[in-house]
Amino acid sequence: MAEVKNSSYIVICEGNSEYAYIQKLNRFLSENGYTFILNPKIVGCGHFKDVQRRYKIEKKNNTRTPIVIWVDKDTYIRNDCGDKDNYEAKNDTLPKFMFSIMNFEDFLALHTKPNKLEKWFQVCSRQKHHITPMKEDVYLPLVQKHLFADYKKGDIPFDINMQALNTLFSNNEAPFIFRCDFADFIKELMQKHTPNN
Repeated sequence: MAEVKNSSYIVICEGNSEYAYIQKLNRFLSENGYTFILNPKIVGCGHFKDVQRRYKIEKKNNTRTPIVIWVDKDTYIRNDCGDKDNYEAKNDTLPKFMFSIMNFEDFLALHTKPNKLEKWFQVCSRQKHHITPMKEDVYLPLVQKHLFADYKKGDIPFDINMQALNTLFSNNEAPFIFRCDFADFIKELMQKHTPNN
């Protein structure tokens, strides 16, 4: 297999939680010989117009670096700030967004064992999370009760290692409503930039 040179990807993301996850992931990748790095750029929210503005800045300043956009789908489903309408009307110069369905905590849940994820799915179903995604004041106490007891925004409540990533990739392909396009992106990059053994 031909050697792949070190590659950098800019990830436009919502906030400190995504930033913390990417930094932990980068540490794992570096320690295990992967030949790519993810450079997170925080928007401060996932609203379309703010994301679009940040993308234009990054594109202007980084003409040769691939840029991806990772946001939660909840505000797009609820159409907060016209996010759904604006996204559906976007032009082709803006890349297709990578969505976490529904939010970052659901993405974290994908790293847990299938039986725990199933229980989380049941909690979310009772709240009709798949129809009208819960807002933070509703889901955060539920996350602390059912997923990660001491969880706070910006925390990654587990180590990122190969086992956690394999669980993520496996759960992401399961028939749960929770999915994350960014997980597919990570998996693809890890396959493309496999360390030389």
